Amino acid sequence: MVLYDGLTQIFGGFVAYGISFYEGHALAPYKILYLLFGALAIVVGVCVILWLPDSPVHARVLTREERIAALERVRDDQGGTENKHLKKEQVIEALIDVRTWLIALTVITTSIPNGGLSNFSNIVIKSFGYTSRQTLILSTPGGAVASFVTLLCGWYSDKKRERMMPIIICFVPTIIGAAMLIGLNGSGHKGALLFAIYLVGTFNTVLPTIYAYNASNISGHTKKNTVNAITLTAFGAGNVIGAEIFQPKDAPAYVPAKIAMMVLISIQVFITLFVRAINMRLNAKKKAALEVEKSKRGWTDEDVQKERDRHAFLDLTDKQYGFVSRLSCVRFLISRRNPYFVYMP
Repeated sequence: MVLYDGLTQIFGGFVAYGISFYEGHALAPYKILYLLFGALAIVVGVCVILWLPDSPVHARVLTREERIAALERVRDDQGGTENKHLKKEQVIEALIDVRTWLIALTVITTSIPNGGLSNFSNIVIKSFGYTSRQTLILSTPGGAVASFVTLLCGWYSDKKRERMMPIIICFVPTIIGAAMLIGLNGSGHKGALLFAIYLVGTFNTVLPTIYAYNASNISGHTKKNTVNAITLTAFGAGNVIGAEIFQPKDAPAYVPAKIAMMVLISIQVFITLFVRAINMRLNAKKKAALEVEKSKRGWTDEDVQKERDRHAFLDLTDKQYGFVSRLSCVRFLISRRNPYFVYMP
């Protein structure tokens, strides 16, 4: 999502720069932007409805074998399958899971700076000493930085099977950039200040990484939807609050808002480290429990994989009963915490 936000920032900046040369009186330049991007959004929406499948099962562009392969990925990651029924127990589990609220806190503290910069970044750049027209074109590299960092973090996250560490890595340049904006305020070093605003934009990769975290660390369709709903609510609330930290009395430098951004991002480093520590601890407990069961039942790794495969499509959460196994005509309850679901820290 942020990848396309970055590309949109590049495209939008160039389009706005071009429209700034419009000298007609039929429409105000900002109305032209609204009409153009609104029309493009409608066209894209129609294309999505017509051609984007809602499930691998309904993907007409895939062969039968490719659809099966896509479903097998669900079996492998133990993420559960779509279920149209709302499960009360999964909603409750989502609400009492401390990580749900830590993720919400991460999102809201990220969205506050995002909401402010989305609305005021051009004003901040202009305060460095550039003209309004120069500001439009100088905002485009920030989109390139955001897109590149998003791709890089996505690659690192999947390669290392990490979710929180890429977020922490991206916070470092953001904190450095915010500190530069505060320290160099009024210095007249336009190039350094512009570089700082581009550095601050690296935090935008947090949201897609959080979406990836939810997808890979939360099992159970209802639970996943509940956590995603809380995540999006936090995103909206943070953006609303973010617009309010840039007060007119602080214009054009908005130093208090920059300080607030740096403080919030710094707090997030500790939140994400805490989430990572929780997941690593849960993984260690699951691994130990699984080894005990393997020893008790005399199972091999192949037996464990068969059980994983058998319960992969039961729409269980990551904390519900692992599976119910038929052994010697007796049903054994293996674990209250799903021992086959491994969290990505």
